[in-house]
Amino acid sequence: MDNPVILLGISAVVAAIPAAVWLYLLFNKGGGSKKIIALVFGLGCLTAPALLGLQYFWTEFPRFNLDVFIQQNIHTQNTQFIATFVLFGALEEVIKHYVVTSVDKKTVLIKTIGDSIKYSLAAALGFAFTENIYYLYQFWASISLGELAGMYIFRSGFTTCAHLIFSGVFGYFYGMGKFSIQITTQQKLLGQKSRVSMAIAKIFNLSLSHAYQQEMVVKGLFIAIIMHATYNYLLQLSILPPVIIFVVLGFLYLKYLLKRKAGHLILETDISTEKKSTI
Repeated sequence: MDNPVILLGISAVVAAIPAAVWLYLLFNKGGGSKKIIALVFGLGCLTAPALLGLQYFWTEFPRFNLDVFIQQNIHTQNTQFIATFVLFGALEEVIKHYVVTSVDKKTVLIKTIGDSIKYSLAAALGFAFTENIYYLYQFWASISLGELAGMYIFRSGFTTCAHLIFSGVFGYFYGMGKFSIQITTQQKLLGQKSRVSMAIAKIFNLSLSHAYQQEMVVKGLFIAIIMHATYNYLLQLSILPPVIIFVVLGFLYLKYLLKRKAGHLILETDISTEKKSTI
């Protein structure tokens, strides 16, 4: 197929099928405004092209190319792979999460930890949707129909699921940070202490609740990046069983987080604004 516009359109239609299925499975029975979910999903769709734009910028201005920097300064191939996967995992998780935090700051989007996870999933699904369009468009004419179908099924299922898991985990810890006032107050009443939060508060001259918030955000980002980099590393080995096992374990971990009691808290005070949030 020679017409790139037609090919792009077909790729978008084909990629939209699993995206629609995921949207239905994730949000059909949940609460919340469908318009807001659609907004977050739509903004999430812009994140993959934004990263492609960054890579184009790196091509035009190689001195800013972090991938080239890694290749030039790390000479062990395996370590190069790991560093590259960590870099791109970090970029993807940060830009997906930026969508959620941006909308949250303008609309008080997140009122429960469940909200934080839900909208993180919507942004991740938008990213996965446009990424799948890109891969279909790139490989449509260069691989066999069977290989294309296999890639399509795997990316629509396991890779999309992986994106949802990574962003869902990050969303959980971001939500924990939003509840830092309630959580640190409860910890104080129970005589519990977070040494990490206390150290952050002392070093950066922050309140304990703000320090706890920063701890949770950094922790969530770190876990999401490591999970993302591990997934990409396993993919490059071209051995499917470890990839499938890893995705299943990631799903079980996210399911465990969803069942924790903290997920039932309702936001009364927004730590990011120090103002009362509407419920």
